Amino acid sequence: AQLASYYMGVAYMKIDQKNLALTALNQARQLDFDLNIQAEAAFQYAQLSYELGHLKLAIEALQEFKQAYPTSQHMKTINNLLSQVYLQTQHYDLAIAHIEE
Repeated sequence: AQLASYYMGVAYMKIDQKNLALTALNQARQLDFDLNIQAEAAFQYAQLSYELGHLKLAIEALQEFKQAYPTSQHMKTINNLLSQVYLQTQHYDLAIAHIEE
């Protein structure tokens, strides 16, 4: 179920059905059969949440990813997105604290 949900999410992104992709990736990131798929689904979910303008959801997903996968190869992207979303939502205190860490 996890792998199928992940690949459905990827397929939906390729045909520009991003809301359906978000749902599928959310399901894949919540399952823990394959931790690598779980991590990749969590990354894709966080990034897609930001792209779709779901900023509150993006903040939660980006923070969760950062905490759960601190050594991920995606950390640079996660940190960049987190800085951007803090600024866009006018959470300047969080943006400054994030940039300073």
